Amino acid sequence: IHSSSHNISLSQQHLHTLLEIMLPAQVTTVVDHTIIGSPAISALFPLFIILKHQCLQSNQIQNQIKHFIFPLDREQHFRKLVARQQSSSSSLRKNMSPLDAPRGTLRWKLIRLLTWTESHVKRAASEFLWVVCDSSVQEFVYRVGFGNALPTLTNKGFCLEEPMAPV
Repeated sequence: IHSSSHNISLSQQHLHTLLEIMLPAQVTTVVDHTIIGSPAISALFPLFIILKHQCLQSNQIQNQIKHFIFPLDREQHFRKLVARQQSSSSSLRKNMSPLDAPRGTLRWKLIRLLTWTESHVKRAASEFLWVVCDSSVQEFVYRVGFGNALPTLTNKGFCLEEPMAPV
């Protein structure tokens, strides 16, 4: 790990370890096996903060993390779902659930954390996913669902009165 003032950059090896081992293991432990208040929850918070800051420091790392959570092999399917959603007469507000988050996947588990009862976990997960989604209201809503996105968007001061433009 390299540090200069407040910027911390991870080597590719450390980033790989965080993405391939720690993130899935910690998220799975918390979502699938944790009782509220468990110490396992405490390990998620710094992990989200580190990964979020890495995304903010480097577009390359942000894309790597994004493609780890939202795999490229599913992106074409996701884009078709977005196009279908946009072509229907409904607005994004009717998209209460994520468009493409199959049960049991890492993205599904991360999205579940957006409704977690412990606010620091909920906030850290939502801030992390917000940055992974390029801080784009449209992409965030399509990826996590309007119902899950609403608290984050409200905290960020977005007023969602008008229909949203395409991703």
